[in-house]
Amino acid sequence: MSNGEHFSRKAIDNAGARYKDHAELASDRALLQAYRAFRCEVFPGIFEKLIRALDGAPVLLSGRIKRTDTVVRKLRRERAMALTFMDDIVGFRIIAPSPLVQRDAVQRLSATLKLKTTRDYVSRPVETGYRAVHLVGIAPQTFPGGAAPANLTYEIQIRTAYQHLWSTTSESFGEQAKEGGGTDEQRAFLTDLSKRITEFEDSHPDENQQAPVYGELKMAYFTLIYDKPKGVLLESYPHLDNLSAALRHYEYLENLHSLNYSKEVVLLSAQSFQAELKITHSRYFNFRGRPRLPAAIRSQLPLPPDQT
Repeated sequence: MSNGEHFSRKAIDNAGARYKDHAELASDRALLQAYRAFRCEVFPGIFEKLIRALDGAPVLLSGRIKRTDTVVRKLRRERAMALTFMDDIVGFRIIAPSPLVQRDAVQRLSATLKLKTTRDYVSRPVETGYRAVHLVGIAPQTFPGGAAPANLTYEIQIRTAYQHLWSTTSESFGEQAKEGGGTDEQRAFLTDLSKRITEFEDSHPDENQQAPVYGELKMAYFTLIYDKPKGVLLESYPHLDNLSAALRHYEYLENLHSLNYSKEVVLLSAQSFQAELKITHSRYFNFRGRPRLPAAIRSQLPLPPDQT
């Protein structure tokens, strides 16, 4: 997967440090992408572990590879973090139909996987109103040319369907709102929405929030091109279970559109069908990224800021 590239952990972290200081070299983008491809070597094995651990649970499972521009933005936002300590370059998302199923999924994975840490944003929500449980797993890998494996990490987000609605709504307001910024009206709406979802889930812990969609128990990869200003999906390319081909195509599209800030290129995986991605990554499939709020949540809420 690393295509013969030989790089040390120090070389990767040095490239990350240059990005933080806006002093990156012309070669650093290719180095970052090669490192990301190296990290993706564990992707299929982790996906299979998750499928086995969650066997029989009515959840949806998907994965994503962190975008190059998002890696750079996170480095510049979290300056104390070295690039090789970034937990979510490889990430997975689990959508559960109720809080009870969410807790069951967390227990199953905690008992099965080797974890570095658990971040419970349901019991202890962050100030923005975001709620989910994040598990940071350990996936040992040996750097190309290295002698011993390093304990690198990956992230699993476990959300209920309604917690996911909050997150997707937040993303539809733009990157600033997603990271805790945005306008006063947007922040107030997201605070109200989070409170409404919390109240509903506390009083209905076992109510089914969505109709389950089941795919085959195998992976499929998709590269997408999304128009951010228009809020529409432009292209979707399936790659079946061929991760190498998907990564090559992903990097090609990323580099092709690297100076076009209206285009967002993503690489996602699902259990088989793009229909599942329409739930787990609904932002790319709803007009302007805005999900439709169900009546149980929409009641007692004001209209979103851009609909008043």
